[in-house]
Amino acid sequence: MKPQSLEQAMKIITSMQAGIKNLSAQKRELAERNKNQMVLISTLARRVSTAEKEVLSLKERDKLKLVSKRRQHAI
Repeated sequence: MKPQSLEQAMKIITSMQAGIKNLSAQKRELAERNKNQMVLISTLARRVSTAEKEVLSLKERDKLKLVSKRRQHAI
């Protein structure tokens, strides 16, 4: 699309500049959203890890109770 006049060329440039500003704003917004999602993923990963440790601890405790009961019955 070739501009037919200087005024038309200036309108095209202004329109392109507005488009660039809009894209820059969208890029910043996406970067912020991405950052927030990474923080959320990290938090969820920590919670899962903590829950896994709790489950292992409970399993170990149950094993110890079972061994203790077996010893009591053996006596």
